[in-house]
Amino acid sequence: MIDTTRRIGEYVQIDLDIDINGDGRMDYMAVFRPRTEDDSILMNQNADEENPVTFNPDNFAEGDGIEFKMPISIIENQHNFTITNLRIMKGVCCDADWQLEDSMGSFKVENLEERELAQSEKYTTWLSSSFEGSASESFVINDTDPAISGARALIVNEQNTIAYIISEFSAILSKVNIDPSSANFGEVTVLAEGLLRPTDLDVNGAETIAYVTTESGFDQTGKESLLQIDLQTNEITELSNQLGHPTNIIIGQDETEGYIVDLRNGSFYKINLASGDITTLSKELNDPYPAVLNQAETDAYILTGPAREGDYPKGDLLQINLQTSKVNTLIKDVVLGAGSIVLNNNETLALISEFGHEAGCDGRLSVVNIDPGSPSFTEKIVLLEKLCGAHDAKFNSSETLIYFVEVDASRISVIKVNMEELFDR
Repeated sequence: MIDTTRRIGEYVQIDLDIDINGDGRMDYMAVFRPRTEDDSILMNQNADEENPVTFNPDNFAEGDGIEFKMPISIIENQHNFTITNLRIMKGVCCDADWQLEDSMGSFKVENLEERELAQSEKYTTWLSSSFEGSASESFVINDTDPAISGARALIVNEQNTIAYIISEFSAILSKVNIDPSSANFGEVTVLAEGLLRPTDLDVNGAETIAYVTTESGFDQTGKESLLQIDLQTNEITELSNQLGHPTNIIIGQDETEGYIVDLRNGSFYKINLASGDITTLSKELNDPYPAVLNQAETDAYILTGPAREGDYPKGDLLQINLQTSKVNTLIKDVVLGAGSIVLNNNETLALISEFGHEAGCDGRLSVVNIDPGSPSFTEKIVLLEKLCGAHDAKFNSSETLIYFVEVDASRISVIKVNMEELFDR
């Protein structure tokens, strides 16, 4: 390590001897006097005044390092080059008698042809990497597009090529390319705008219609409603405005009916997706938020206790028999800030997202065992921590990946998961 610290009243000069073509001779010497009024000086052994070498003193922490910039034309057609000597000189600026303080001998700068991998290439590399335990570190698919600002809910299509997202802050419905074979991996396309205070989303199997629930919000700029959006024409139709505070929408198997959680009224409804007529399936629920149905549509699982400001009790996992309306508290105090819930293909596990505290990055993705025949029944495993407003998560079809969004982080990410590592089943 080269020591570039200095004592009061002293200044530093840095000399670089550069061998471009590897013949052992110095082709350029660059001299840099950081944090003085002197400009960088280039002494060019080949008298090529059109190719200046510069140092940038503004892009580094004082005493730690420098950024060195050289025109590409200097190293054209070279696979590497060599720094034959690096000298740290100290003295009183700017006398001719600089004292040699430290130096480092010859070292080679390799692989000048290296390029930045495309996002799809990074993702493919990440997919093939190994991991230990039940889940991997996350890969961020997109955290820069303003369309997904406040990403709140997502749906992944059956082909695992598109993720549909509604975003609270941008009030936008968009789709994100999640196809690893696509050069446009991670690209965001806006489908509908002006969806004030969206809370949840579902998309039909043909990917032609989206259903979005909205809320009035703390500033009353939104509206409590269920919207239908034609994904081909972008036409928006209000199906119902008779809801107290809709937080979840689930399209039924035959796609003629849907299911809605109403937080304010503490109810779980069935809604006709053509007429908008509502039937109450269960009521007097305490703070219901996200829900999921089994494939037979005989049982619903609902998490209670959404995120809010300050400290608050953990929410429960409820199971509701839709024929009898009987409510069973499956697990108490299982979730900190309910975000979403989804079942695995065998309906033995519930994947849940935990928002954590409002405006805090203590959110989590977790899995709960809901198989009554398992010795680990009702146990919970945390897959990923320190998420900034985790709000929705979905398995891919093979249950090897979990896609998720974070409201406060405004991003969509993915983790790899090993289902065989989960519980003793």
